[in-house]
Amino acid sequence: MNCPRQRRHYALLGDSYAEGLAPYLGELADQCGDTLTADATRGSGAEYWTPQKVLARAGAAQVVVLSIGGNDFGRAPGSTDAAAAAVARAVASAGKTLLWIPPLRLPFPDKARTREAWARAVPAHVKWDQIYFPERADDGVHLTPAGYRTWARAIWAWIGRRERAQLAAGATLPSMALAALVVAAFAFRDRAARR
Repeated sequence: MNCPRQRRHYALLGDSYAEGLAPYLGELADQCGDTLTADATRGSGAEYWTPQKVLARAGAAQVVVLSIGGNDFGRAPGSTDAAAAAVARAVASAGKTLLWIPPLRLPFPDKARTREAWARAVPAHVKWDQIYFPERADDGVHLTPAGYRTWARAIWAWIGRRERAQLAAGATLPSMALAALVVAAFAFRDRAARR
């Protein structure tokens, strides 16, 4: 178990990916002695998750884990830039840490360049769209329960490693190769257990 070094209260906020991840990330937080609250709204994006709403829903959480982006792909180019920057500033001003969960690889283009906007605003993220997830739902967008479990484990491992790296050396993030390895290992283990 890759537990963070310090016990923390996490708030998972966002879209349908957050909804799918919530039960599994909650279990992992419990196993580590952390707490995780979740607030997910299907179809939500930058217009819904304003800085005020993010802070209100985060409550006393020290770390805000925000799953957002995919529902804004169809908007005008650059339309999420200001919103992403405003959320990042608000969370930082409140003394909280902001982690971003980008959308997975999606079957439609990112016309708004929302990945770029959030990546600039929130450097703390892994490019999950560059990692293959085999357990997709029929819609090609969401994951199966097993897929969400695998992704949650990879996210939690990333959070734990990220925090330990920061405590030890100062904000060194795990590489994409490491994140991909974690996903592959959990997916393989889960498939083997089902046989």
